[in-house]
Amino acid sequence: MSIGRLTTSAFSGAIENTLALAHLNSDFSLVKIQAPAEYQELGLSLSKHRSEDAENGISHVTARKLGALFEELVPKTPNLFKAYGLRASKVIKDPKLNPRGSREHGIFADHIGADGTTIWAAATSGSAAIAAHLLACMLARMWPPAEATSIWAELVAERKRTSHIQLDREQLARWDAGARAWLSTADEAFKLNQKQLLLIINNIGIPVTTESKVSDGVIVAWQDAMLTLEKLLAGESQSVKAGAPLLGLSSWHLYPDMLVLGDAVKTIRQNDDLFPAGALVTLGLQNKELMEKGVYWSLPLAFLRYYSSPVISEASLNAFSSRISLDQFLQVALGSLMGQWIPSETGRTAEDAPFNWLQTLHHPCKEFLTATGHKFQEVHQLVQCGRRRFASFLSPVNIPRALALQTSEHS
Repeated sequence: MSIGRLTTSAFSGAIENTLALAHLNSDFSLVKIQAPAEYQELGLSLSKHRSEDAENGISHVTARKLGALFEELVPKTPNLFKAYGLRASKVIKDPKLNPRGSREHGIFADHIGADGTTIWAAATSGSAAIAAHLLACMLARMWPPAEATSIWAELVAERKRTSHIQLDREQLARWDAGARAWLSTADEAFKLNQKQLLLIINNIGIPVTTESKVSDGVIVAWQDAMLTLEKLLAGESQSVKAGAPLLGLSSWHLYPDMLVLGDAVKTIRQNDDLFPAGALVTLGLQNKELMEKGVYWSLPLAFLRYYSSPVISEASLNAFSSRISLDQFLQVALGSLMGQWIPSETGRTAEDAPFNWLQTLHHPCKEFLTATGHKFQEVHQLVQCGRRRFASFLSPVNIPRALALQTSEHS
């Protein structure tokens, strides 16, 4: 055989192998499996457009590929996968949270209601894909979109070293966006439980993980959260010493009873029927200097900027890291105003200004003075946040003290 023929044959074989690999990759990505029974209600409740995307579209392809990339890292957590499916189905059955699109919505009819696309895509792609969705919720809860997508890109780049599976940044950004859309809906469904959990988290100061490398730190936190929840759902109480399990609770909307150790021992009953009686999370003594940070995470993000050294980024989960209502915002504004009336070291005063806008603060003032129980804890933390962090929010200089608010018995 001539050299030319040998070269042509080798080149042709390489092309055939590449095409075969691409075809195999395409076929593999579109394989659909039977979703677990706990997720069926969610699948039936999705709009036609979202269901099609989850079963045959980009979301399904992404779920299949992520599941394959991370499958060997996923611990066995059947109780967690089952509980998450039941929780998601409970959320999506609420007509207030998942209204049906109609003719009145016109071209937007298929986009009305709760967006559970990524959950259904994962459920029809296998347990490893469900685990990838759980990780997406953790990252979306903790990090802004750009940082979360950067973390995904770095994780995928690390895993691709032993795989031919391809995922671009746009697919990863869509996966992250799907998790964020779901978090928004589920947060509304479990508003009181979520608020209670965040109030507890706000009074501790622990890192998600101490691992500094992105690939190691994220995987360790993900596995720690899943395994801790698996044991709790099996009825085994757990002592939590890292922030990852708490991030998991908040991200997956699971609420076991908690025992909080501190100046006084507090038992927090959340009455979540997914957990067996007696399953308890114990939180030990915390570093008071870091209490306001809640659960925090610091990582060097190599994929955040092109042609740049890794960017050290930090995020935190606490009562003030998520979106707040207008009433809660006004509580922070009230704290900011009170911060203005604390005696200033410089003794500066502002020019007289009309006080008509104070009427807006009438309701938060009333709540501040009359709130009790968990509501008082929430209001007090919001006001204190305004006093300590945003004292110059309403004015860059101190205004004259007034109304004797600086002597309030609640301060």
